[in-house]
Amino acid sequence: MDDTHLTEEELRKVTEGEAAASLLESPAYLLAIERVRSQCAEGILRSAPGDTAQREHLYNLSRGLAAVTEELVSIQSEGQAIAENATRSTPGTDDTDLFQEETGAEY
Repeated sequence: MDDTHLTEEELRKVTEGEAAASLLESPAYLLAIERVRSQCAEGILRSAPGDTAQREHLYNLSRGLAAVTEELVSIQSEGQAIAENATRSTPGTDDTDLFQEETGAEY
């Protein structure tokens, strides 16, 4: 990807997308998320019948983790889309230029 074709904001979003992807692929991050989700599920299952507040808290914690993960996926996707678009719009990388390079013919 050629960064010269990106605005500062686009470059920031690409960088954030790469950071989000790194987190989503991180074994430590995935382990932490899985452990907390497991603790939430276990806490809900083991809670006393009258302990509605504790179950609500654990449920909300689990949903919060899901929201964080979904936001990371969104950040990653946005950055990736900008990077791919920049790559497609860089001279020498679109289909017409590739066709001309490979065949020597005009498209």
